[in-house]
Amino acid sequence: MEKLLLLLIHLMVAGSTIAQELSLNGSWEIVFDPLNVGEKEAWFLHENFPKEGVQMIEVPSSWEEYVKEYEGVAWYRKTFSVSKVHKGKVASLYFGAVNYVAEVYLNEVPIGYHTGGYAPFECRVEDLLTYDTENVLSLRVVSPIITQDSLEIDGMTKWEAPHWRGALMAGIWQEVTLNFHENIFSEEVFVEAKTNGELSIHLVVRNTSHHNKTVSTSLAIKEKSSGRLVWEHTDSAEVEPGSNSLLVNGQLGAPLLWSPDSPNLYALDISIDQGPLMSQLFGIREFTAELDGLYLNGKKFYMKAGFWEGLYPNKLGAPDSEEMVREEIRLAKEAGFNTLRPWRKPPTPRVIELADEMGICLFGCPAIECMNEKPKAVPQLRERVMAEISAMVKRDRNHPSIIAWELFNEIVREPLARLKHEAVLLTRSLDPTRAIINESGGWANGASMYKPYSKEAIPFNEIHSYSKSPVSQAIYDDYLHMGQEDYEEKYRQSGRSLIIPGAVSIVSEIGYGGFPDLASVMMLFKEKGNELTPTYWSHKQLYTTLEEVMQPSGLQEIFGSIKNLCLASQKVQAEGNKLQIEATRINADLHGYCVHAYTAGDWVIGAGVLDIWRTPKQFYESLVEVNAPLYFSARVEPATLYAGQEATLKVHAVNEYKSRKGELSVLLRNAKGKICYQDRLTHEVVQGISQGINTSLTLPDGMEGACTMEVTYLEGEQLKATNSYTFHVFKKPTTASTSSIVLLDEQEKLKPFLLANKIPFTEDLNLSPNSFILTSVNDITEDEQAETFKQVFEEVHQGATVFFLDPPAYKGYFQPWSRNFKVPQSSNNRFYTENIFPVKLITKRAKGRWDPVNHAVSDHPYFEGLPRNEFMGQLYQNVAADRSFVEIVHKPVVSSVGWDYRRDHWGIISAWWGADLAEIPYGKGKIIISTLKLMDNLGKDPVADIIMSNILSHN
Repeated sequence: MEKLLLLLIHLMVAGSTIAQELSLNGSWEIVFDPLNVGEKEAWFLHENFPKEGVQMIEVPSSWEEYVKEYEGVAWYRKTFSVSKVHKGKVASLYFGAVNYVAEVYLNEVPIGYHTGGYAPFECRVEDLLTYDTENVLSLRVVSPIITQDSLEIDGMTKWEAPHWRGALMAGIWQEVTLNFHENIFSEEVFVEAKTNGELSIHLVVRNTSHHNKTVSTSLAIKEKSSGRLVWEHTDSAEVEPGSNSLLVNGQLGAPLLWSPDSPNLYALDISIDQGPLMSQLFGIREFTAELDGLYLNGKKFYMKAGFWEGLYPNKLGAPDSEEMVREEIRLAKEAGFNTLRPWRKPPTPRVIELADEMGICLFGCPAIECMNEKPKAVPQLRERVMAEISAMVKRDRNHPSIIAWELFNEIVREPLARLKHEAVLLTRSLDPTRAIINESGGWANGASMYKPYSKEAIPFNEIHSYSKSPVSQAIYDDYLHMGQEDYEEKYRQSGRSLIIPGAVSIVSEIGYGGFPDLASVMMLFKEKGNELTPTYWSHKQLYTTLEEVMQPSGLQEIFGSIKNLCLASQKVQAEGNKLQIEATRINADLHGYCVHAYTAGDWVIGAGVLDIWRTPKQFYESLVEVNAPLYFSARVEPATLYAGQEATLKVHAVNEYKSRKGELSVLLRNAKGKICYQDRLTHEVVQGISQGINTSLTLPDGMEGACTMEVTYLEGEQLKATNSYTFHVFKKPTTASTSSIVLLDEQEKLKPFLLANKIPFTEDLNLSPNSFILTSVNDITEDEQAETFKQVFEEVHQGATVFFLDPPAYKGYFQPWSRNFKVPQSSNNRFYTENIFPVKLITKRAKGRWDPVNHAVSDHPYFEGLPRNEFMGQLYQNVAADRSFVEIVHKPVVSSVGWDYRRDHWGIISAWWGADLAEIPYGKGKIIISTLKLMDNLGKDPVADIIMSNILSHN
């Protein structure tokens, strides 16, 4: 066993380096204890350790990699030898992270107890080590309880453990080492470095003897890249037995600051009494907020961020490989991101080191997700929350890539809301140098920021806003005006986030999802995945259940394969997210955004820019475009219009460089590529946001079909920026109904359209089997109405057709995230309580957010003159449905597809499909139901007019 001894100089552990280290990673024994009898039966004793059921497990790892869906207790055991050369040294066992409760025994002696799944802890052991025989290290580990309602272990129940949702991450999932020190050593260092070069080096020196000692301390700082010595200091100090806090002040001349563009690092080398060297990397930067925005190192900083799930295909909460993380960061920077927001858990130390090295800003987020259940409100809540925050800050405060601590997320419960201020003060006591954000989302009375070295709150809008795609003008305007003085009154689509006009604002969660390429993802899982892990099962469940819905929904006929469907979904995601992000970038009252998400996660596997294997989706290329330092937006408003109608051309410039001047060109091409309009002007592009063009014109002759607005910006002969925008121009539709139209439209939502288009109709109830009944009625409020619709359905049964543009719902699913999502809310609508409506329509939310719901148009006469056999893209921005009817037995004309999920690491429940527009036979006639938003857009959007005209013309 002597060969296991690894004498390492400058090996990073918990943000610092130690002189001598014995790795205890590798093969361990593990026994699962589902009945929790091991403690009572003293399994930590060698003679009592079970002989049956013992497996081998690699440490570090989550036991999810070895056993499926197990929550509870497990016992670990490892034997190791120690060389006699370490005799007389101080020794400590170091655990990078054990999730969640760890009870530690060495050579049958209990030595430590720790709760908290994401932070390191140590146990002193030099008095227990043997040098002639093997040592036996045992751990009893209790996992978080996440999925089992009835499980209770050691008084802990479901959701009590502060937890990251991406995986169970149970067991010893980060490294284990045996560390050796001299009797007096530096056990902790925090480098407080200011951008003017001022240094305050906080050392904690431990004296393990029983007497005061005078020691010499030698400190030296070198530039990491060049190795050049830039500062050194030698002194002496008297240290008492135990822990001693020492402060060393210094000054660096012309310090090299850390930023994403220049990730400069320094190495602080520390030696106590000329003993073994300890080294600590650090960087110098300042991130803060002023009245006009965010600043990094005194320069304006527009935050372009990605929501970094931190879930990996096989290793789950830990990267599958260092290369995978390097690729993630490289792709993020090439996409224009300057920040990544790790999702509610501190990343493993090596991940943060790579962010330091490669230059990407991070938020520091503890495993406190909040919302409705995480963590559970029990008497131990405060202590657990504060422990998570304290451990994270102390572990990671030397990393320059972490620019701010973000303590809570989307608080809806008072027991957590009352902890916000105390948590801020705790964080500030541990780290004076960073900005602190008390709550992402600002659900609990708004979010606040605390500037470096300050305990005073300033308003800070951390807005969570998810919108559908395709993106309508209303959604675009919402982001374009978010944070402005009149935003609350006119727009307000950001859910529970409290927005304070005039405060520094970022949209810290934004984005629409798209199906990952499930065929390719599953092929990679087959080649190199692990069928035990929830990552595998989430994707397989979605793939398998999507296969089941392809045929009855009509999606198989439209797309031909799951792969084609997924790629079509990604196209909608890419188009929609580009527009949402564009609107935030040209809004001068917003100072950044964070797209949800950069990498795919558990039940948010559709949201990623990259999928679970880190393969870019189509959204990636759109992101590269919209994140460009010099970007020109291009808009034609409205985006769907009639030939000869007046349109407004709008161009805004976003410029992260110094002011510049060039030629701005705008041209319009028709569907055949012919130029129908062009304009050129000299344009000064100021630093920041400027308007380039805002002009109205009557569409010239020849503009018809899918037309394009092209914007180019040249400086001399050099093309510096380009963008394009597709808009659609139509001829006025003509309608020739083959049936006599009977209108039941008490609110007169349909009548203006019929009159404007000179479509004959009657409001008299003269029904026959040839009648086409057109109605906007959704509920029956009077007895006379009830009798009317009884007569309607009698005639439909004999051959008539009735078209409901706002069909009544028998039941509705309103919480797709609930584990009880199959329990719908019943309706008291008289259409159903009096058994008038012959079909029970069950509605489901189909708006889509980060969990996408896509709407597919079949090749049907109702969509003549419009794109068919595809998902509804930007052309359908105004009419795409927000709800859909499920459990329809007839193949729809327009279908919706999405998935249900549970809010834990097992994620996907199943894919589902619904009908947005369908024909349901009833007797000799038929009932047409539609959730498309036609009524509100008739006479306003040609797409709504064309669909309605087609339906009337074909009935």
